[in-house]
Amino acid sequence: MTPEYHQFKLRLPIDLMRRVEEEAERSGRSLSAEIVFRLTEAYSPSDVEDGGAVTDIAAKLVAYQKAVDQNARQVQEGMEKVQKSMQDLETLRTLLELRLAETNDELDAKKAK
Repeated sequence: MTPEYHQFKLRLPIDLMRRVEEEAERSGRSLSAEIVFRLTEAYSPSDVEDGGAVTDIAAKLVAYQKAVDQNARQVQEGMEKVQKSMQDLETLRTLLELRLAETNDELDAKKAK
């Protein structure tokens, strides 16, 4: 039997909405599914039975995941900077080769005179 759902409008602060959207994307869930998941986790009966141990572990895992995500973003930004630098170096190399060819042509022309 499928669960029944109640649809309603929900107002969220923009920053919180963005965070939930990011987490939904990361977890591969829709925005609605992410909200339901997080509320279900928050009201999980095992939290009460375990004296909050599950909540503590979950909070630590969420914090760890956020740190990992932050590190991944920093690595990605670093990689993008390296790629940009490599493109810049390739452009500079091409320009230097062109200038060298021009200089050689000028020297050859002077020698021919």
